[in-house]
Amino acid sequence: MYPQFMSPTNLTLKRAAATLGVLGAASWWAGARAAKRPRLEHYTLPVLDPGAADLKVLHLADMHFYPGQEWLVDWVRNLSDLDFDLVVSTGDNLNDASGIPLLKRALEPLFERPGFFVFGSHDYYETSAGNPLAYLWRLPEGQRDADPIEPGTLRHTQEAAATSSVGPALGNPADFEVPPSRHGARRLPSRQIRNFMAEGGWQDLTNQGARVELIDGRTVAAIGVDDPHIRRDAVPGVPEGWEDAGVVRLGLTHAPYSRVLDAFAGAGAQLVLAGHTHGGQVCLPWLGALVTNCDLPPAFVSGTFPWPQPLGAGRIVKVPEDLHGVVSGPATADTSNARFVRDEEAAGSNPSPAETAEQAAPLQPAPTYVHVSRGLGTARATPWRVFCPPHATLLRLTTRATHP
Repeated sequence: MYPQFMSPTNLTLKRAAATLGVLGAASWWAGARAAKRPRLEHYTLPVLDPGAADLKVLHLADMHFYPGQEWLVDWVRNLSDLDFDLVVSTGDNLNDASGIPLLKRALEPLFERPGFFVFGSHDYYETSAGNPLAYLWRLPEGQRDADPIEPGTLRHTQEAAATSSVGPALGNPADFEVPPSRHGARRLPSRQIRNFMAEGGWQDLTNQGARVELIDGRTVAAIGVDDPHIRRDAVPGVPEGWEDAGVVRLGLTHAPYSRVLDAFAGAGAQLVLAGHTHGGQVCLPWLGALVTNCDLPPAFVSGTFPWPQPLGAGRIVKVPEDLHGVVSGPATADTSNARFVRDEEAAGSNPSPAETAEQAAPLQPAPTYVHVSRGLGTARATPWRVFCPPHATLLRLTTRATHP
């Protein structure tokens, strides 16, 4: 009896399957390694009124702390050695309650500077296990009109948007009821986290506004909302002195839903800071992110862009990354798993001054810019990033006049 030989078609299919398996394993390994190599990225954003002094803002988002991330604790603590005026945290600090001690150690040295913060859903609920790819086809929760509003939560309304530039704050955020579970995920001790950050000296912007006085006497005013992704957002009135000359006006939200960006732009915020998207977390070469996990298109998954988009542009307008400046940072902050990228690694990437001016030209009319961070962490169940490195950003806010 002759041996049974594999047909050419079956052999090709098996080889293809084996190749895909190897590529998949390599991508998983590379993605897991990349998730442990965050970067500090320096951006220059021309958002302030003419004559205003530069303001340096450290933006932290989506740290998702859980045990085993002591390397990230050290990396975040090292940021306190940098030169900046203000810290902004846009939420999703935890994976589960076991990460609270790590969060506290990471943030303690940063409390030496003034700051603002808002929460994301993973400051209220632990990350639940599930299909990590479900977000590719599932409508984001904050966009589902059919979803019932959970008892005790707040929801943005057209009336709030119409009156967002005036009026009082909406009450003590510690009093907002949080349902005991969400999609099977257990509730986190959110009040403990909120108290820790507030007692550290940072201003809580959960559906309210606040202002801080910097050491040099400058004033930064900000408004914020609770996480739109779980529909807890209610746009507050602006704080006193919002429209005073020289005051820097910020908006904070965890998830950059368009309804919130519309309201912040209507209130006159110069810069809106957000996180949530993880930059897509899994991106494809040349194609970029597949989803944003909110109602913005993938082109806005990270980076900086004017809002609303300029009418008549005929295309999506974003601030060119080269206009922001090179990715850089002090080598003294290196750790074994996480690094700052030195200037020379980005050398040669900047365009000529003429090219930069041409790229920046469409941005002149925009009164409000939005900066969406890729964030620093991942959920414990999905510990990888593919073509989407984690980062913190150091934003130098300068006047529009310096970038014609």
